[in-house]
Amino acid sequence: MRFFRLSISAAFLLVSISSLHAAILDEFKSAKMEHYGVTDGALVVPEITKLRHEQLMQHIGGRWIYLSDIDMTNDAVSKKCAEKPVTIEVLDDYSFSLTSGLFTRRYVQRAGLSYWTFSDYVAQIEQFKQISPDGHSRLVPPVLKNAVEISTIVMQSENVILTLFDAGFPELLGRCLPTKQ
Repeated sequence: MRFFRLSISAAFLLVSISSLHAAILDEFKSAKMEHYGVTDGALVVPEITKLRHEQLMQHIGGRWIYLSDIDMTNDAVSKKCAEKPVTIEVLDDYSFSLTSGLFTRRYVQRAGLSYWTFSDYVAQIEQFKQISPDGHSRLVPPVLKNAVEISTIVMQSENVILTLFDAGFPELLGRCLPTKQ
């Protein structure tokens, strides 16, 4: 009887482990499909990065908002799009600009989904002077530190962009919702 109980326990454990393995494998496949567009076989990295860059450049232009500082409600998103949108403009096959408020960042493809990011540090410093004439000087060093960065840009969908900077907080951008006519 004891052997029978151990056999049932062992069988149950094997089924549980097998189910866990299948769930993890599904998670791996989903991630591989989302980021590379394939689930099987080895990747041909230059082709995948070329494809991802082309997809990004086809879809990135337009009006966006930072998702980090708003509630995810229709009213909040619509208000942010109307009042403080971020404009992304494709400049050529290898670069685009992002304008937010009074400053502009230019992104130039470095390799794959890696971009050189050049910030308009003069405009940022001027903007801080307008906001705080006496306290802006303490903000100059971080502005200069981030004037040229390397960033990785992942288009999570046609409406969501994730940007990872080498020296900063990751940015999530959402495409502005179409306006109701």
